[in-house]
Amino acid sequence: MIASVRAFRRGPLLGLGGKRTLANDRKIPKVPRYADQVKSLKCSDYESLKVASEVRKARGDIPLETDVLIIGGGVIGSSIAYWMMKLVEKGLNIVILEKDPTYHRCATTRSAGGIRQQFSLPENIQLSMFGAQFLSDYKHYLGDDAPDIHFNPEGYMFLANTDSGAQQMEENFKVQKQMGARVRLYSKEMLNQQFPFLNVEDVKLASYGLQNEGWFDAWSLLQGLKEWNLRHQISYVHGELVDFRFVEEILGEYSTRRRTNEAIIRLPNGFLLDMTFSEAVVCAGADSGHVGRILGCGEGEEILSVPAPVEPRKRGVYSFHAPDAPIVGFPFLIDPSNTYVRREGLGGHFICGKSPNKEDDNGEDIDLESVDESWFYEVIWPALAKRVPAFENIKLKHSWCGCYDYNYFDENAIIGKHPYFKNISFCTGFSGHGLQMAPGAGRAVCELILEGGYQTIDLTRFGFERILMGEPLKERHIV
Repeated sequence: MIASVRAFRRGPLLGLGGKRTLANDRKIPKVPRYADQVKSLKCSDYESLKVASEVRKARGDIPLETDVLIIGGGVIGSSIAYWMMKLVEKGLNIVILEKDPTYHRCATTRSAGGIRQQFSLPENIQLSMFGAQFLSDYKHYLGDDAPDIHFNPEGYMFLANTDSGAQQMEENFKVQKQMGARVRLYSKEMLNQQFPFLNVEDVKLASYGLQNEGWFDAWSLLQGLKEWNLRHQISYVHGELVDFRFVEEILGEYSTRRRTNEAIIRLPNGFLLDMTFSEAVVCAGADSGHVGRILGCGEGEEILSVPAPVEPRKRGVYSFHAPDAPIVGFPFLIDPSNTYVRREGLGGHFICGKSPNKEDDNGEDIDLESVDESWFYEVIWPALAKRVPAFENIKLKHSWCGCYDYNYFDENAIIGKHPYFKNISFCTGFSGHGLQMAPGAGRAVCELILEGGYQTIDLTRFGFERILMGEPLKERHIV
């Protein structure tokens, strides 16, 4: 259960007289508190008051204390805040810290907007099933004035062209059915009948989502959550986390432990401020690994020797026009080559993409202003034309790219309390599936922090502990 900030500050954490340090002393200078800034000035009282006034002006209405600090204001962070306020209704102070309030570089707004239940892990299936439920009753959750998400109900279709791929598909199908997902397996003959525009000569088996799959407007979902949050007094702060302030808790004669309940935030005007929190959630998308390093994950000993294994991985999306391709009944198609394609509107436009091979996917290129169009012409287009002959006649219109919050440990979400910092949780590393899982993941983190445990979907296996133990939890259906 969450404690108030004031109670947290009165507790043993800040009453030990331990030495305060910064996570990255060599990079970021220690920032004094505002009162200290004024008191340390060797000047007249008039000048001190003038400086204090400038400090207040610089930070505006930004609170210096909050019960919950959410680091990252995309769809995951906004969902967490939404569910917390929905559960508590009043008396809870929530601040969402977002360094890009335009969301120009946000993975949410640069995604293909897909949602599916065709996963191999029960937790992922359940998260996406709840995501579909949330979208189907979107106005109920966010209000009648919420922007339209333009949901397109067209199932995902996965194709398998090897015996092992078909066997894995059958195993996944059994789990999906057990979880309540409506999915059907298709033989080659069935595909020829229902989807005659596909070349299925090499296909062994296919799975197709019959309900609650498709795509939607990611920007509208994000704006719907944000507008609801703002109406309910949740603060969005434009700023960047640059450090935490730590104290050493004495555990025994020879043992200490670091604690933190203060974040150091850089505002757009360059001003640095301290914000005290009771609980913090790291959901900074592709930057979550960096936030982990600021905490000391991967730079300490024992538990803190293990990093938060999340880094940005660039993915391109390509939009093309195909005048000869069918429009009605075209699924969100996933080729065995891992190339995906779906229609965009009803005018013969489509979007597509493909993740690079693992040996080429080193994460070095994260420039979102440039897209490698040779990847489309040399790799993606041949795969599309082979699978859908009508795609031989297409014209590339434009392209863009975004960054996955890629979990290089096992490509699966990291959700739960950090084993060392008991007041800091993670909700990140979705590796391309965060948008569709945001409603369920946000609700789960809310339950964990406010009720002390998962109440709806048990995400215990997604915790940080599996990373400490070196036990990957692999999802077989990664796109």
